[in-house]
Amino acid sequence: MNKILVVGQTPPPYHGQALAIERILKGEYRHAKLFHARMGFAKDNDDLGTVRVGKITHLLGLLLQIAWMRITKNIKVLYYPPSGPKKIAVYRDIVILCLTRWMFAKTIFHFHAGGISELYPRLNPIARFFFRRAFYRCDLALVLSNNLPPDHLCVKAKKTLVLPLGVQDMFNEHLHKPSVNVLPHILFVAVLHRSKGVFDLLQACHILKMKGFEFAVDIVGMFPDKEIEAACKTFIQQQDMMSNVVFHGVLKGTEIAKVYANADLFCFPTYYESEALPQVVIEAMQFSLPVVATAWRGVVDQVEDGHSGFLTPSHDINALAERLGQLLADPALRAQMGRVGRTLYLKKYTLDVFYQKFDECLSQA
Repeated sequence: MNKILVVGQTPPPYHGQALAIERILKGEYRHAKLFHARMGFAKDNDDLGTVRVGKITHLLGLLLQIAWMRITKNIKVLYYPPSGPKKIAVYRDIVILCLTRWMFAKTIFHFHAGGISELYPRLNPIARFFFRRAFYRCDLALVLSNNLPPDHLCVKAKKTLVLPLGVQDMFNEHLHKPSVNVLPHILFVAVLHRSKGVFDLLQACHILKMKGFEFAVDIVGMFPDKEIEAACKTFIQQQDMMSNVVFHGVLKGTEIAKVYANADLFCFPTYYESEALPQVVIEAMQFSLPVVATAWRGVVDQVEDGHSGFLTPSHDINALAERLGQLLADPALRAQMGRVGRTLYLKKYTLDVFYQKFDECLSQA
């Protein structure tokens, strides 16, 4: 049985990669025993991507923890989730990997985020040199989809396996809605970066309102900064949509499950730079929600266009509004597509399916 040291973020803050690593650590595996050195650079979502003295102190402590666990637990395999295409995060990864990877006989990179291959050409020659020292020739690369930037090729991985994520099934516990919605509810869940598509959704909803559609929009997630929050709320006020849109903030556990259960359809028009295989789409499928999303990266693996939902081009507000309107006007179509999505979830994205496949991947490390 392999001993594997997992170096990665777990909640808080709450975002896709942290939640995925938390689930990985809770699994039971035949071929591996996992140990954890926790990254805790960000205290909350507002702290993501910032630089402060406390993060440098944490980095030093993390490096010592990795070395200590390598020696005292005799761990030979390092599991590391590379960041997305953001320079500060990549520089952090370079420091950690250059100083610790040499201690381990094997390295597994699990690409929860996508895009470092797009950042690499933009780095200066010195940064590219240390990037190669940190990332090249890992023993195993795990990717969430074949429709992502070729990060595994960029780092020249010796072996690559495709492994979609899985999420816990909470559908049965919240199967029945508290009541039939008078207005159909459109749900959006994400950290509210511009590139997650929240503005595209609001603009599409404005088009729908001008056409006479009646609906409610539930937006779950934290604004990354005050500017985006102000822009969203100003747009809603200017377009007289305050009675249509509700911002719920960050929800988790039973609270977020109830919001999913009460929704009628899910919209996720992402073009996020680090997007890979968004967990929120899987959660929506779990709750039998038809999904309207952009044909962006791993989303094309999740949504069967015309069967479990609709895919639209990025930034095509009119196409997004058209597809949302089609589902708002047809409850039977919503139900039919939701059933297909639920079937796909049970086949491909449950935790049991993920744990089994992850265990098989670890056996090949």
